[in-house]
Amino acid sequence: MKFYLGTITRYYSEVASLEDSDPEVVAGAVSAWRHWVNKELPHALDWDESPTAPFETVEVGDKDWGALWLLIAYAAPGSPVPPAGVLDDWRNDAQIERTLGSHQHPFCQVIRPALWLPDAADLMFRTRELNEEMTWVGSSDQLARDLVALRFHWRGGLKDQPELEERLDRMCEVLGQLARRSGEFRLPLRLISN
Repeated sequence: MKFYLGTITRYYSEVASLEDSDPEVVAGAVSAWRHWVNKELPHALDWDESPTAPFETVEVGDKDWGALWLLIAYAAPGSPVPPAGVLDDWRNDAQIERTLGSHQHPFCQVIRPALWLPDAADLMFRTRELNEEMTWVGSSDQLARDLVALRFHWRGGLKDQPELEERLDRMCEVLGQLARRSGEFRLPLRLISN
């Protein structure tokens, strides 16, 4: 898995190029998309789309990503502690399947969106992107808060599973830093699935 922090224009021009990936054409499409999205929301969102905006891509390991998903799934009220050895086959864990179906999970801002925008308060919505795919959009500010809360939730509760605890700490650090930078630099943050 990778995370991309930067403009949507650069993403669709260089990272996941559209059919016409000319930056000027993509910038116009992003501007129109942002205007359309803002008409549907309770308050307008704004972020940096300038060609000089900073950008970066950060790769995370599969087991680190899996640990984050597992610990979110098992953080739901009434859930047990993750069983030992579950990290090796995390994609087939039944608790993750139940969590995916929940719209009220306390950490849904972490697991549902593939795109987080700055200053989105606690908004989470589904929209069609420039590539015509439907995606969930969340708040990078809420993502940062949720990662702190997730880390606090599991503090001291994983003594018997140090690998899960270490991987959770690493993911919260990496993704939390990206979410904070998204707010600081007013840039979108995106999950790129491999």
